[in-house]
Amino acid sequence: MQCLDYAKELHEAGISVFPVGSNKVPRGPWKRFIKTRPTAEEVQGSFSQPVGIGRVCGAISGNLEAIDFDIDDEAETDLTTDDALRAWAAIVDELRPGLRSNLCLIRTPRPGYHVNYRCESPVEGNQKLAYVPSRSQAGKWKAILETRGEGGYCLSPGSADFSHPLGASNYQHIAGPKLSELQTITADERAVLLQAARQFNCKPELVSHERPAGNSVDRSEGIRPGDDFEQRTTWAEILEPAGFTFVGSEGDTGRWRRPGTKSLLSATTNAGGSGLFYPFSPNCGMEPNRGYNKFSVYAWLNHGGDMSAAANELTRQGYGKRADLSHVNIDEALRTAEKRNEEKSQSTEFPSHLLHVPGMISGLIDYTIRTAFIPQPVLSLAASISLMGALIGRKVTDDFGSRANVYTVGLCRSGGGKEHSRKVNKAALVAGQADPIIGPEEFVSGPGIINAIGEPDEPALLFQNDEIGRFLKSIGNGQKNPHLYQVVTVLMKLFTSSDSVFLGAAYADSKKNIKIDCPNACLYGTTVPGSFFDSLEKESLTDGFVSRLLIFEGDDNAEINTRPVREEFPAELAADVKRWFEFKPGGNLSDITAQPRVVQTTPDAGKMLMDFTVRSLSQRDDDIEQALWSRAGEKARKLALIHACSESFDDPLIDTHAAEWAIELVTYLTQRLLSMAVDYVSENEHERSWKKLERVIQDRGSIRSSELHAKTRFLKASERWGMLKELESRGVIAISDEGSSGGRRASMITWTGD
Repeated sequence: MQCLDYAKELHEAGISVFPVGSNKVPRGPWKRFIKTRPTAEEVQGSFSQPVGIGRVCGAISGNLEAIDFDIDDEAETDLTTDDALRAWAAIVDELRPGLRSNLCLIRTPRPGYHVNYRCESPVEGNQKLAYVPSRSQAGKWKAILETRGEGGYCLSPGSADFSHPLGASNYQHIAGPKLSELQTITADERAVLLQAARQFNCKPELVSHERPAGNSVDRSEGIRPGDDFEQRTTWAEILEPAGFTFVGSEGDTGRWRRPGTKSLLSATTNAGGSGLFYPFSPNCGMEPNRGYNKFSVYAWLNHGGDMSAAANELTRQGYGKRADLSHVNIDEALRTAEKRNEEKSQSTEFPSHLLHVPGMISGLIDYTIRTAFIPQPVLSLAASISLMGALIGRKVTDDFGSRANVYTVGLCRSGGGKEHSRKVNKAALVAGQADPIIGPEEFVSGPGIINAIGEPDEPALLFQNDEIGRFLKSIGNGQKNPHLYQVVTVLMKLFTSSDSVFLGAAYADSKKNIKIDCPNACLYGTTVPGSFFDSLEKESLTDGFVSRLLIFEGDDNAEINTRPVREEFPAELAADVKRWFEFKPGGNLSDITAQPRVVQTTPDAGKMLMDFTVRSLSQRDDDIEQALWSRAGEKARKLALIHACSESFDDPLIDTHAAEWAIELVTYLTQRLLSMAVDYVSENEHERSWKKLERVIQDRGSIRSSELHAKTRFLKASERWGMLKELESRGVIAISDEGSSGGRRASMITWTGD
C-alpha cells in the first residue's frame, strides 16, 4: 500500500488525518482538523506524494485515544519498554480478561508502542500517566507512559520515512484490530487501561506528607507519633481494616482494590520504592493521583483528614516519645529553616516544556540539537525566537498592535556551545533565500546600525552579536566609549519604533535625514554569564536596554554529543523561511510602508494576556522590579504572536496555548533576572566593585589574601583593604593572620555573614 492508500483507509474509517513533514512537524496548519475532518479531495491532494500521516485523537475521530509506551535512555530505570508493556498487559488481563483483544497495538520507531482504542465517552487532552527519574537531570522526572487524547495527534503506519527522526517506516501494526477497524470500549474499561498504566508512576506529583498540626504534640528526639507509626506499621495493617483488598504485586509495588468494587485497580503502594500510597480513584477516601505517606492515609481513613486528631490518637496508642529541647537554639533554628526554604523556592531550572513550540521553531530547535557538538536546547529556543521575529516582524501584528521584534541573549560558559545556534540561524536564512535579513555581527556605531537597517528593500534585520556582555560593559561608560554608548540608544529607539516611524538625527540638509517606516530590528546576542551580569546597572534595568532583553541561560554542564549529525539544512524548514520572507501582506507597497496582517486572538487568550499585563504593572516593590515587570506584558504579546506564526503560516491564531506559553516564559525569565539583579546590579562602578569582592569571598567561603588579590585586580590595594576592614566591622567576614609569606603578611578571609 502507498501513503495515499493508508490515509484514505483511515479517513474512510472516520479518523481525521493531516500531512506531516520531516521530524514529526505538521506540514502547514493542522489544528482545524481537531474540529473538522478533511474532505476526500483534501486527502487526495495532501497524500498524493509520500508524507507523514498524522491521525488526530479525540472527539473528531470518534473519541480516539492512544497510550504511548516510550522508555528511552533518559529514563533512570531498569524497566524496558517491552517490560512495561508486558507488565501492563498482565494487570489488564487480571482486572478485565479479554479487554486487550479490542485494542490496536502499533510499534513505534524508538522502539515503543501505541495502544489505540475508541471510547464511548469523550476523552481528555494528553495526560502523563507514569514518570521515572531523569538520568541526566537530578531531581527531574521523565514521562514514560502518556496518552494522546483530545487535541493530540500521532503518526501512523504508512508514513514516509522522513517524517520521524528514527524512520517512520518503523510504525507497524502488530496486534489487535487495525486502526481502520478500531473497537469502541466503555468508560470503565478505559479506566482499567489508564489505572494499570499509572501503576508504573514513580513520581507522586503532589506528595502528601502531613504531620500533626502543632509541633508540641509528642515530638521526641526525632521521633514524632506519625514518624513512629510509619516505621512500625505495614500497609496491610492500615488499608485492610478500611476495606481495601490486596490484589497482587509487581516487584516492590503493591496493588490494591478499594471497597465497593470488584473490577478496578484502585491504588498502589510503594511504586518505584517511594513508600507512598497512590490512589487512582476518588472513592478511596482522599484526592486521587497524588502520593500519601502512612500517617496521611491513616488520618484520612480514620479521622477524615484531621491530622491533629490522628496524632493525638496515635499518641494515646503509645506512638512517639517526648524530647528534651532545652539545648536547642530556637532562634538560630528558625533562621536556618527560613533561609533553606527561601533557597529551595528559588528554582533555576528552565521549564523543559517551554522548549516545545509547534511548527517552525520546534523544527529549528530539533535541527540545532541534532547537529550540535554540545547541544544547548534553551539557547536554541532563544535563537529561534529571534529568527522568527526577524522574519515576521513587519508582516503581522495582533489585536493589541504588537510587533514581533525581540532582543534575546543567550548566556553560556566559554566553549559551552553557544555559537552553534547563531550558525544555524544564518544557515536557515541562506537556505530560505532570506539572507538580506542577516545583519552585521559587530556594533561599531549608532549611525552604522541605522544605515544597515535602512539599506534593504524591507527594513528588517537579525543582528547576531557574540560576547554582548563585553559590549554592554563598554557602553556602560558613555564618557569612555561615546560611539558605543550611542549604539544602545539607537537599539532602544528601533525597539520602540517597530510599529511607527524611526527618525534619525536632524541635519540642515534635509536630504540627509533618515526616515524608516516600522523598522524590524531583532537581536540574538551571546556571552558568558559573568561578563553579562557584571555589566548590569540599575539605570539599564529601570530605563534602558537590559529591561527590553529576554535573557536565556544555557546549561554549563551540557554533555558533549559524540555523534553530531552532519546534514544539510532541512528543505522543509528552508521552505518555511522562504514563505515568510517572501510574504508581502501589503503587496509591493509593503517595501514602502508596513501593512501587517492581523493575527486574531481568541477571547480566552486575549483575557489571559490582558490579565497578565495588568498584574505585571502592579508589581511595585522597588524601581527595578517595577521596571522589569512593566515590560512583561509587552514581551508576552510579542512571544504569543511568534508562537502563533511558528505554528501556522496559512492560518496563525493566538490561542490559549500560545498565551500560556508566552506568559509562563516571560514570568520565568523576569523572575530569574530579578534574582540575579540582587547580587549583581550596581548603582555605579564603586558599588559594582563592592559586590564583586563580596561574591568572590562568599563563593569560596574562605580565601587567602594573595588569591583574593589575584581575583580582584580591578581594585587598588588600598581600596581592597579598606573594603575588607569595612566588611569585617559589619561582621560579614573574619580576617585571621597567617604570618609572613615571601616577606608579606598573609591573611585568611572567611565569609561569616548571610
